[in-house]
Formats: sequence, structure tokens, C-alpha cells
Amino acid sequence: MTRRKSKLIFTCALLSCLIGIFGCGKKAEENKNDEVKNTQPITPEETEAYMQKQSISCGENSICPSYIAKIVVSTGAGKFRFCTGFLTDDNTLATSTSCLPPLLRLNGADCSRDVFFFFPKAFSKGQRVGCKTVLQASDNYGNDPLLNREDVAFLKLDKPQPFKRTLRIIRDGLPSNKAVTVVAVEQLDEENGVVKELECPSVHNSYVHPLVTSEFSPGISLAGCAFGRGFTGAPVIDWKNNSRVRGMVTSPMDPETRRYLIEVSKLLTNGLKEFVLGTNFACAPTIYDTNVGEEKECGKELTEYQVEKLRSAMLATTPLFAEFRTRLENALETGNKFIRYALKLIPTPNPKDPTKPNYDIQSIEITPKCFKDLTSMINKNPQTIYDFRLPRRTFKKTMDDLGRVQGSEIDNGNLIFNINFNAKDVKRNRQSPIYFWDRMTGNTQETFLNVPVCE
Repeated sequence: MTRRKSKLIFTCALLSCLIGIFGCGKKAEENKNDEVKNTQPITPEETEAYMQKQSISCGENSICPSYIAKIVVSTGAGKFRFCTGFLTDDNTLATSTSCLPPLLRLNGADCSRDVFFFFPKAFSKGQRVGCKTVLQASDNYGNDPLLNREDVAFLKLDKPQPFKRTLRIIRDGLPSNKAVTVVAVEQLDEENGVVKELECPSVHNSYVHPLVTSEFSPGISLAGCAFGRGFTGAPVIDWKNNSRVRGMVTSPMDPETRRYLIEVSKLLTNGLKEFVLGTNFACAPTIYDTNVGEEKECGKELTEYQVEKLRSAMLATTPLFAEFRTRLENALETGNKFIRYALKLIPTPNPKDPTKPNYDIQSIEITPKCFKDLTSMINKNPQTIYDFRLPRRTFKKTMDDLGRVQGSEIDNGNLIFNINFNAKDVKRNRQSPIYFWDRMTGNTQETFLNVPVCE
């Protein structure tokens, strides 16, 4: 009897341990989705009391658009999320799928008990409108904002708003350096939201979002705007094109990427601007049509591998320094008629570990490659080129404040030599040594043996 009781106690303890382990794992996953199941659910009365306290206002010297709305979403267990939305017709509001809790990311879902809209209204806390149905929610939404092909949802209001302005979505894409405006509702605390209007030019080919390479890329990146609480779902408006919407803000820049660029890379020459990321309406489907701006670009592969591949290509120094190297080669080619020179990039020592090369800063080594013009040589022995200027240059990899990798050329002056070679040997043997003499001292600085005639 005692042995059976001990066995029973051990079994119960083991089950309790297993339940605890799996329970903790499940709780961590739920917290990741902003949902907590192990507390008492909020009552409709508590939700209503919370909504009664909400307000929306317009900032100083800012527009007060009737098409913009603050969205308050109940995610369960007393948790609320704030987003921005905008009217696309008098009965439909567009926002981000990521604004909605997982159970509402379904077409046809009833949102009446969990989603509430607040439109700005002069001399009041704002106009409250309910949500009726999720008309459309993106099914290509993921946790990594760089890999989201689309992050858009359309919600039906519980009553039409015929006297409010609406915004029209266009599929013209978002060119680089395009001046656009983000109109968002920033939530200042648990009750008060304020409409903000921010100028944020678009950026392509940035380390921040390397998959944005074209005006028709699925994502967008905007520089110069800090992401505020509640910005998710804000429209990206082109005022110069009849206030058309070209995209939607969905998330801030990844903080780890920002930390790497500022603290680790050491490439930034003038700091790094704030970024917001989003969805491009050139590609994202809407309830009005399923067109795309460009099929190939909108449907391109979006994977972590592609992100790392593009970032590695951006940081590669060989193509980055190619233009400087070619320009220097051309200058040497036209600067003398006898000798063609070879240029070699030499990495500098790493300041932290001199035994390791630093490929971000490279100097140029210039050596004679071949004799290029036999007919122009004077038939005498030796032949001397006086006051030959050998340029000294350093190429450096940098990054601007938009996260775009650049190369710079540092002019370190010239070394001046007299160059000597045997013209008869060149014509007779099709090769000759070349001697570099210091012009001031007359001492030999370098000797290059058996330099051939160019083929």
C-alpha cells in the first residue's frame, strides 16, 4: 500500500512538472501575440468605460482631416492596441492587418466587439464609430516587416460616413526620393491621440530595407520620421498627385539593425535618420481591385536569405571602389605614352588587430604592367621619363544617413620619380627592367625586372 501511494505521488509530481513546462511554453507564445489567456477576460462594461475615455485631436499648425481615424483594438484580457486608419469610401476604413488580433485576421470576421474608430471633430473629443466586419485581411502577413509582401486590412464601419473625405489608393508605386507625407494618429497616453503630419521621403537600396529596390517593390522605406505609438496603418500620401495614397506605414525600423549600423559597423559618416517601413500599394491587393504595378517586382522572392544576400552585396568593396579605380587607371593611361600601369587594392591593417586586414579602407599599389608604344620610343639607351607623378590614393567605404553604402576617394598627394628603362632592349627583346629613381636624391626606389611589351 505504501509503495502504491509513493508511486502515485511520483506520477502526480511528474504530471505537474510536465504541465508546468508546456504551460510556460504556451504562455510565452501567447505573450508574443499580445494576448494573455491566464487572466480574467475584460467585460463589455469595462471595454465601454475604456472607450468613453478615448479622445483624438489635431496638433498645432496641422491639418485636421476627416478621413483619418484612431483605431482602438481590444486584444483580450484588458489589453488594448492603438493604430491609425483612413477612409477609402464612406463605409470602409483601411488599416494594417498587424493591427488586428489573430482571430480577426480573417475575411468576414465580426469586429463589432473588439475594434473601435475615433474620428477628429472640432471642439470635442472626437466622433466614435463602430466596426462591423473585416472585409479583407492580408494572408501574406508575417512577423518580420522586411518580409511582408502585404500588410493591409479593410474594415466595414457600422454606419456610413457620407460627409467625410475619403482617400484613393493608386498603384503608381513609390520612386526613390519621392516626397510623401505620413498622416498618423500618435497615442500620447492611454486616452489621448493627436493627428500628426510628417514629411518622409522614400528611400531605395538602403541597408535598412534592402528589398526595396524599385518603385514597385512590395515594401517601402521612409526616412526622417520617427515611428510613434499608433502609427501602424497610417496612409502614405502623395499630395502632388491629388492626395492619392501610395502606401501604408506598418512598423518601425528593426532596433537591432539600427544598433548594428550605429554602434558596430563604424561606417556612418553623419549619423542615421529615423525610418518607418510599410506596404506598397503598387502590389498590395485591395477590395477594389487585384491589379499590381509590375508583376515581376511585386512577386519577387522575399526571404531572410535574400535580405542577407543584398546586404552582403552592398558591403562588397570591389564593385564599390571600381569607379575610382577605373578613373585612376584612365588618368595613368593618358598621362604617359610609354608604360601601362597595373593597379592593385591593398587593405589597410585593422586598428583593433593589425594582423587582420581592414577591407573597408584600401590603398592603391601602382606597378608597371607592360610597354605600350614601341614606335614612340627614342632609339637610345637608356630612355628616361622625368618628373613622373605617381598618385597616392586611399579608398574608403562609408554609409550616409539614409543607410546607403558609398565609397570615397582620399587624395594623399603624389610621389615624384624619374623612370629609366632600356629602349633598345624593349625593341629587341620585347622586355626590359624599369627603375624608379627618387627625383630629389637620385637613389633607386624600386626595380621592376623583365617588364614585357603589351600584347
